[in-house]
Amino acid sequence: MNPELTVTRLGGFERGKKTVHTSLPVTIGADPGCDIRFDPTWDKTVSPRHCAVFHNAGQWWVEDSGSREGTFLNSQKVTRSPLPPGSVLYLGKDGPGVRLEYALPAMTMPQPQAPQPQQPPYASPAPAPYPAPSPATPTSTGVKPGKLTTIAVLTLISGILNALGAVGWIFAGLSIFLVGIVFTIIPAAYLATLAVFEIIYASKILSDPIRATKPATHVAIMEIVSIITGNVFSLIVGILAMVFYGDPAVKAYFARSAQQQPPA
Repeated sequence: MNPELTVTRLGGFERGKKTVHTSLPVTIGADPGCDIRFDPTWDKTVSPRHCAVFHNAGQWWVEDSGSREGTFLNSQKVTRSPLPPGSVLYLGKDGPGVRLEYALPAMTMPQPQAPQPQQPPYASPAPAPYPAPSPATPTSTGVKPGKLTTIAVLTLISGILNALGAVGWIFAGLSIFLVGIVFTIIPAAYLATLAVFEIIYASKILSDPIRATKPATHVAIMEIVSIITGNVFSLIVGILAMVFYGDPAVKAYFARSAQQQPPA
């Protein structure tokens, strides 16, 4: 029968929640694959794979998994340490805490045994070291916010319209010969450049998994400035994008996306 561990959250987004675990090791962190998962938006000191609790040779242990802010046992920073009953772990010095409780093994009276021949002394084997946790692998960033999808779709439509608008400006200039080209080449070039930026960024947002790690505020600003060419649609798209980029759900989604991108 596997030992049973009871974990009570003392802080964080789900403060007061109590869970019972029999499948070991018990992983703690902000990664969706952890047994005890904290919200990275609320609990900023918690790493994706912060620490793990396991049972070895009749003793409970905690081992830090290379976290950024460290693991603290009863206010003492530890890398690997035994856990007495009722221990409190803090995920970061000022981070959320969890209380760990487990039942002590029942005491049994020793039975008398017949004397045995004396055996030569030997060294008892050391308990096998607990394997180091594997590094966290990128996981899904979760459900894409509806406002972010709206930005992507409107930006893609704006990009297509601006590409067509650039062609229109060129034809308008050709229709009035060389003098017209001089006055139409600048807006045509501006709309063509903006169209390329819009289509590329929209494709990054709409891809699964998302390939954009931050809001494209420069694209939104260019869309707003495009009003000088008479482009009202891009002006509206740019204003909506700047508003939606400030939404907490969109900010949190970009933050998770940036954390899970592989290093360059």
